Amino acid sequence: AEDGKRMPLPVALRILCEGCRGLGAAHEAKDDEGNSLALVHRDFTPDNVHVGVNGEVKVIDFGIAKTANWGSGTEPGTLKGKFFYMSPEMILAKPVDHRADIFAAGVMLYEQMCGRRPFTGNSVDEVVMKIAEGKLQPPSTFDPSLPRALEAVCLTALNRNPDSRFQTMGVFIDAMEMVGGEAQLATNDEVAAYVSHLFPQTDKQRETLRKARAADPSVPGLKPEDFGASPPQGLPAALGDSPLPATAQSPIRAAQQLAT
Repeated sequence: AEDGKRMPLPVALRILCEGCRGLGAAHEAKDDEGNSLALVHRDFTPDNVHVGVNGEVKVIDFGIAKTANWGSGTEPGTLKGKFFYMSPEMILAKPVDHRADIFAAGVMLYEQMCGRRPFTGNSVDEVVMKIAEGKLQPPSTFDPSLPRALEAVCLTALNRNPDSRFQTMGVFIDAMEMVGGEAQLATNDEVAAYVSHLFPQTDKQRETLRKARAADPSVPGLKPEDFGASPPQGLPAALGDSPLPATAQSPIRAAQQLAT
């Protein structure tokens, strides 16, 4: 973003789908008796989706997650997570289930499609009011070239009514994977190549961490190359840096300023 460039859509979609796949598994988790935990992350944001140089995606920080049997230790009605990604039901202190995480995934999809968040404003109150009212502009408003099928997927995930959203992460993932064309998901190898391109092996911190992990005696049999010592060579031309539409630059800066 600092260079006026955006992550290629195929790479962004693969990362989002894999993050949703991991969180979907958490949604379906059961206790020792086989009862559903009904887990909700409640803070599914880009900060909590990590990507390795091997293309592997992990969802982290379940610090404010809740299940059917235990909460997060915070008072009912308290806003939790980062407000840009909060669902209307969270803001309005209504019952919250896993579909709030699907809404957050829709916010991330919207960001990657058009270079700005769906709900912005000059104050926290203005943003949360827009979320509660479901006021947003279709992604094609900012980038008319976007596939309409992908736009429909995004708007379904962002529906104000949880019953009108995708009901599971699996269905949401299937919908994204079916769009195809210019929205065809990148492969894990292509994601790995892109991440290695952004964070080359010359990065001192990464190299130090790699050596420490490779020397970890608690995990026998691991070799340095298991941790990215030999990243994929070259970046496919189709996955080069994509230009950031001029219409998206100002809203991004405004959203970043509001977030800080």
